Amino acid sequence: MDVELGDNRQLNMCIMNASISNYYQVSEQFEKEEHFKYVNKVLSLVAPQIRENLGFVDRYLDRGAVGLFSNRGHHAVQAAIETVNAFYNDDELKDIFKLNIGIHRGDLLMGIIGEQERLQSIVLSDDVTMTSQLQELADYLNISVLVSEEVINSTDEELNASFRPIGKMMMKDRNKAITLFDVYEGDEVQLKHRKSMTLEDFKTGIKAYQEGRFYEARTAFVKVLSAVGEDNISKAYFYLSDHYYREGKPEEWDGVLDLNLVRFDLEG
Repeated sequence: MDVELGDNRQLNMCIMNASISNYYQVSEQFEKEEHFKYVNKVLSLVAPQIRENLGFVDRYLDRGAVGLFSNRGHHAVQAAIETVNAFYNDDELKDIFKLNIGIHRGDLLMGIIGEQERLQSIVLSDDVTMTSQLQELADYLNISVLVSEEVINSTDEELNASFRPIGKMMMKDRNKAITLFDVYEGDEVQLKHRKSMTLEDFKTGIKAYQEGRFYEARTAFVKVLSAVGEDNISKAYFYLSDHYYREGKPEEWDGVLDLNLVRFDLEG
């Protein structure tokens, strides 16, 4: 197909960013040839899942890949779940690396840039940046697959996966909070079981927090953390529920979780 400089098309698509979050820390110990070995091994897990679920690889990253899906959201979510499953079934990779995936849906502009001697396709969109931020947030919150409400709302059939709403959060350089979901279908068996067992308490805590009932929220997240101690999102809600219960909530309460107020605690 002939393409020309400046050709472009606007589309609404699901964007998936699957990356090894701890690659740079771990790779400091690699021999030179091991860098390509491990990066290509990760890509050999990610790319087939994107294609098999009716998406295509937009580009490879130095520690992962970005996939685009022009159809409904459940294809992107299924690709992410299958990627996580493949990752956890590889004993070598799962013992070394940490895989996190972010998925968002939005408008993007696909086109051709460069000059006559060298043309290159590119995707331009704030929503691509948002997806990258979701991938980083997934790493921070210890979530395998972090999905925006826009993706969940774009599924044209019931999502056949275990997932939980984690509330509204303000992302970097955004004026509006975004509602996010933890898709834990692909989590390791025991973690998936513990999240499912505490799901009702988790939902109770989220609702109580958003409605300003902080004592009830704090109590609910204590129950969740007693079973899922590594759940950073529950830690964040617990810390802030306790803080607002003791000190009072902001005057213009909107129920948004501000992770900037608890980053030191979670990292500690």
